[in-house]
Amino acid sequence: MGRDLLASIQVRDEDIVSTRGPRAVVMLLRLMAAVLLVVLVVQAVLDLPAAEPIPWRTILGDAGRLAIASVLLWSASEFAAMFIRSHDDLRATRILMARLVHRLARPSAETRRGDTSEAPPRHSSS
Repeated sequence: MGRDLLASIQVRDEDIVSTRGPRAVVMLLRLMAAVLLVVLVVQAVLDLPAAEPIPWRTILGDAGRLAIASVLLWSASEFAAMFIRSHDDLRATRILMARLVHRLARPSAETRRGDTSEAPPRHSSS
């Protein structure tokens, strides 16, 4: 069983999980939200000096839809980032619990040597 270092602590190979894919999803969602905001600004700037006057309600309606879509994409990226952090915490808890179970299951040095002098004597009451 190979041992890797994670934050200068040895961990088992099966305890290390790559979060490369979910982090790519977070970056993609944030990039799409930023692109939509750029599209919003460009569309508003190009619609203002149009040859035919475009009603303000139409410009504001389109800008509002793009802004809402951008906010929803950014919120989805934040939710995905929260999922990654939650997964990291869960993995750390799993590693800690496995170490505690291993430590509790291992007999102590006194028990292995057969030394029971520290155990209190049993008194029988008749």
